[in-house]
Amino acid sequence: MFLDAQTFIIMILVLFLLGFTSAVILTRLRSTSSNKSSNIIDDLPHLVEGSQIVRKEITWKIISDTLVSPAHDRVRVLYNDETIDDARLVILRIWNIGNVPVLPQDYENNNPIEFDFGEKAKVLDTEILRTTPPDIKDNVPFRQEDEKILLGPLLLNSLDSITFKVLLTNFSGEVRVNARIAGVKQIHS
Repeated sequence: MFLDAQTFIIMILVLFLLGFTSAVILTRLRSTSSNKSSNIIDDLPHLVEGSQIVRKEITWKIISDTLVSPAHDRVRVLYNDETIDDARLVILRIWNIGNVPVLPQDYENNNPIEFDFGEKAKVLDTEILRTTPPDIKDNVPFRQEDEKILLGPLLLNSLDSITFKVLLTNFSGEVRVNARIAGVKQIHS
């Protein structure tokens, strides 16, 4: 089926008008919002702008999980002068795999990202090993509480990452990561 020149021109004009109208509506919606957090455009987790899909997404993974305790009866592991029978060194990495930043104000009630190692676990020590970019390492809000590590709130630009180690006992191998961050449905592994 062939289109005559007049029908073809009309189709091009209709497509142009649809695109122009969509751009005008998006611009007006953005400019009429007096409160940025109530702007419906900013609340959409996936917004098509041109050909790029805006994604706000955080992921994490266990890099390594190593038993530190000896398998031999004549060797003991001490931590602060206490014998540790089941010490594990776990290295984790968390990063923004989306293409938009996660801002400190995106965290609900200013609550951090929580890494929970289980009710019976006890975190003995933790340390940030490296960050991308390297210059944020000393400014990352990072602390431990019994069986949990708390991280943030902090700015995570696209592809920013934090790698940290955790020395713990009574670790079952399961880590639960919890946070409420605007635009992020779930922090997944």
